[in-house]
Amino acid sequence: MRQLDLFGGSGVIVVADHGESLGEHGERTHGTFLYDSTIRVPLLVKLPDKTVPRTIDVPVETSDLAPTMAAMAGATLGDVDGRSVLPLMDGARGDPDRPAYAESYYQNVLLGWSPLRAVRTARWKFIEAPRPELYDLQSDPGEQQNHLDDHAALAAGLQRALPASPDAVPASRPSDAAESAERLRSLGYAAGSTVATAASRKIDPKDRVEVWAAIEDGIDATARNPEAARRAFARALTLDPGNGLAMKYLADISFRAGRLAEARDRYRRAIAAGFRHPDVFVNLAAIAEREGKIGDARAALTEAVQSASADADAWNRLGLLEARSGDLAAARRAFTSAMAAAPDRAEPYYNLAIVERRAGDEASAQSRLQDALARNPSYPEAHFELGTGYLAAKQPERALTEYRAALAARPDYAEALFGAARAALDLGRTDDARRDYERFIRVAPPEYKAQVAAAHDALRRLSQR
Repeated sequence: MRQLDLFGGSGVIVVADHGESLGEHGERTHGTFLYDSTIRVPLLVKLPDKTVPRTIDVPVETSDLAPTMAAMAGATLGDVDGRSVLPLMDGARGDPDRPAYAESYYQNVLLGWSPLRAVRTARWKFIEAPRPELYDLQSDPGEQQNHLDDHAALAAGLQRALPASPDAVPASRPSDAAESAERLRSLGYAAGSTVATAASRKIDPKDRVEVWAAIEDGIDATARNPEAARRAFARALTLDPGNGLAMKYLADISFRAGRLAEARDRYRRAIAAGFRHPDVFVNLAAIAEREGKIGDARAALTEAVQSASADADAWNRLGLLEARSGDLAAARRAFTSAMAAAPDRAEPYYNLAIVERRAGDEASAQSRLQDALARNPSYPEAHFELGTGYLAAKQPERALTEYRAALAARPDYAEALFGAARAALDLGRTDDARRDYERFIRVAPPEYKAQVAAAHDALRRLSQR
């Protein structure tokens, strides 16, 4: 920014989303507890054209960032939780007793355990839990000594500063709100949801920290050492026999190893324990399909979309199943639901295009293929199918353009090579047709014997010209 002469006049904010416990209070990482090791984060704010440093030691919250940025831009926001920190940076004293709020519903969503909520002033922190906690951060920054019994009135006052708690917390997962489950999994998050009961909500995460540590050990080992992961999840179940998440992860290990009967049994046990993440039902459906039990697969995918109506992947899989079964109307409904759940995903539009083509509505098919490409311009299958439609409509120039786009995304796309050769022939571009046929023959899979024979025949005819 300095090299571009932008630094002086720019506002810069640096903040962290969370800290890491690294073993404090028995927590390996973050997300379970509300101790300062995870919720107190650095915040650096550089204002435009100001260089005098100032340290703010009164409580601020990350929710203050949005109104702060608005104020830096000369704007204001409506009803928001935070407040601008610019007055503090201009020298205002601030309020050391301002209660900053923190919450963790992570284990409530994953395991049905009690959520944790907290308020923190400059000196005191109160944590609402089945066994509440009160810490004097001035004398005990490591939060080791619970002063709840010594300062009951203070704890009660801080508890009143908590926002109203909902009677029921919906069993949702982060991907319902913003990010796909695939992205969360790629970041290493344990996606899932369970059904909290009156009994499970009384479970204090402090009392099950070893269970969660074992589950995290298993998650860490899953990709590199499945046997170590299996032992870790089994250890979690020894500590907490009704833990549906651990059962689900054990089922995943069996599923990936091809032990389908074992996986099916473990998935069913996870469901019986209250764990109703759509992945469980999707994998049960995959097992049923491999066994030729289409009715069971449909029932499992229906459960998946009922448990998470915003799960586009589950809707998409249900649509594919219905399309393979020949029920185009049901497939159309499922793909439409997938599109509504994730409007930016290209796959449901592509799959709906194939359904419309099978139903004889080529105009709708081409429209849906264009929708898919608008969301993923390099989608090779969409380009191929669009090219196939143009070729059937005697528009070889447009067909060849689409086939070339498919091959740009996937150079050894056998079907696109065959289609491109046919389109090139129709256009009289014999050299292009010969090259594409020859390449098709080299990369075509064994099941394409008829097409390979047709390509050889076309090459013989070309050589006779």
